[in-house]
Amino acid sequence: MPSALSTRTYLAAVTALLLVLAAELVLSIRQQSQTIDEAVHLFSGNQYWEHRDFGANPEHPPLVKLIAAAPLRFLDLRQLPVIQGNTKRANGDAGLEFLHRNNVDSQTILFRARIAASLLTLVLAILVALCARDMFGQGPAVFALALLVFEPNILANGALITTDMGATCGIFASVFTFYRYVKQPSAVRLITSGIAVALTLAAKHSALVITGLLVLLALTELLRRDRLETAKRLTTALLGIFTIALVGLWSFYTFRYAARPEGAALSPTLDALAHSLRSGLQSKVILAMAQAHFLPESYLWGLTDVFAADEGRPTFLLGQVYPTGQWFYFPLVFLIKATIPFLALLMAAPLTLKKVKARREFLFLIIPPATFLAISMASGLNIGIRHILPIFPFLIVLAGMTAYTLAQRSRFAMSFIGAAILFHAVSSLHAFPNYFPYSNEIAGGPSHSYRLMTDANVDWSQGLIQTATYLADHHITDCWITNRIDSRFYGIPCKQLPNGLTFRRSPGTPAPPNIQGTILISANEAAGQAWGPGELNPYHQFFDRQPDDIIANSILVFRGTFDVSRASALSHAEMAQQVLTQKKYADALTEAQTAAQTFPGSAEVQAILCQVLKQMNQEKEGQRACDQALSIARSVHPEYQLKRVPALRALVENTNDGGSR
Repeated sequence: MPSALSTRTYLAAVTALLLVLAAELVLSIRQQSQTIDEAVHLFSGNQYWEHRDFGANPEHPPLVKLIAAAPLRFLDLRQLPVIQGNTKRANGDAGLEFLHRNNVDSQTILFRARIAASLLTLVLAILVALCARDMFGQGPAVFALALLVFEPNILANGALITTDMGATCGIFASVFTFYRYVKQPSAVRLITSGIAVALTLAAKHSALVITGLLVLLALTELLRRDRLETAKRLTTALLGIFTIALVGLWSFYTFRYAARPEGAALSPTLDALAHSLRSGLQSKVILAMAQAHFLPESYLWGLTDVFAADEGRPTFLLGQVYPTGQWFYFPLVFLIKATIPFLALLMAAPLTLKKVKARREFLFLIIPPATFLAISMASGLNIGIRHILPIFPFLIVLAGMTAYTLAQRSRFAMSFIGAAILFHAVSSLHAFPNYFPYSNEIAGGPSHSYRLMTDANVDWSQGLIQTATYLADHHITDCWITNRIDSRFYGIPCKQLPNGLTFRRSPGTPAPPNIQGTILISANEAAGQAWGPGELNPYHQFFDRQPDDIIANSILVFRGTFDVSRASALSHAEMAQQVLTQKKYADALTEAQTAAQTFPGSAEVQAILCQVLKQMNQEKEGQRACDQALSIARSVHPEYQLKRVPALRALVENTNDGGSR
């Protein structure tokens, strides 16, 4: 489709939009605290540079982490040795120490690393403009770039030290470069496509889907003439692309199979992790590739971890907690978190099909997001729209083409499309700098998001800097807070309440049953995704109550007198388990009995009391607690408790094995 823009105007518009994007990213990240995964990603990237230890955070490939940690090579940082112990837990703890207890201020470290990570978003923006221009012309390219620059979900993740933007950029680059090869084959374009796929595989394990996407797109070419010749050419091309990609992936692991330096090992080992998978086929494939050294050990370990996570996690959506993922999660979250103009342009896209007449282009823009969304819907990992971020650039190019095509119909249409793009930008900027909790106006806007969804859709612990400022401005020093990152790292004076992510591993000092004063509750904790539905959530009362204030649209502020006995009891129960492992039986019994007295109706508390009593050889009393735990669990949300609560799951397994009856 011919473009009405001159090259000079096109370049000026693209340059201006890229500068706006850079400014949005830089200005927003200065006000964002560390999100949950960033410390361990940054630490592991540093370990790759320092020790070639690819066993640090092997859950994810190294590309983004290497990029983010590169600027740290110029800082005088205290380096940590190769970390031993449980692979996930030990490196997670070391990541916090590396970021917050180093020679350089944590925000300086984080800012430099985020600036490096944000380069991927700028590359994605350039690729979107190039792709739209190549497929449809300069006008659609400018519209597409404008949509991307003000896309709140891109902005929320665009400068984070996580793998999502790396996968998004890589998948789009791989499809675009393959499209260029298919359109006009050449050795240079084939090599470029192979490099793009290599970078994609090195960004995130779920990006492995790119191999299937390229095969699927190649098959669509067989609908054209000369099918046999096309099949031969594309089969040869794909073999070449995947060979380059495989070599490129190995290069990121310095062509070494072993994940860790000599003398260190993964914990659990790859063999043990693979055998723990429910799918026998997945386990056999992983072990076969490990035996053949087909892929690096660290990559295979992370891929196995993805398979294990895909078995499902609790999901919160539209006010309800589900014990596993739901197929409708991602479509609904997309409808909530995409701007209204963007959704309208996507719905109008079919109106432009006949006018544009670009069948190959539409297939390359529709098949990848449709396939990726379908795979995501079948997974059990429903913890944020970031997991379907790779669908956005394809849909943005499609929406940009639609906007430009509709705008050509009349002056009124041009004005209407211009207003829609402006609405898209204003709606996004209204959320600045808190893009995470963005939801569109039909869904109620960012301040209402926490009532509809949780996790990285709303609160990924990014609001702690703004929380510290809020408390200082209001002269609040006597307060309580629950958040997934230790708020003391940010100078927040509040005492800690347990959070659903870490309290079973590190319960901390139990809170009193009643609190008077100011309480700050993370949106995630109020919704109860990690705790369970209804009365299983010790903070459910805060979800039902209108907050007195809300910080960064993700941290709820309440003032008054509150009964937090459930949270207190659960903390005492977990403390009992912790001291029990140290064989401090008297202390364990005291903690467990305190928990049971505070919250006798908790199945989890009763299960832990049972465990303590039985280890103290008080079989009769322990059996009574066991029976009570199972009775409560079977009558109160059994679909969640018996599947998701570790103490209860262990009790059920013991019962099934012929233990307590």
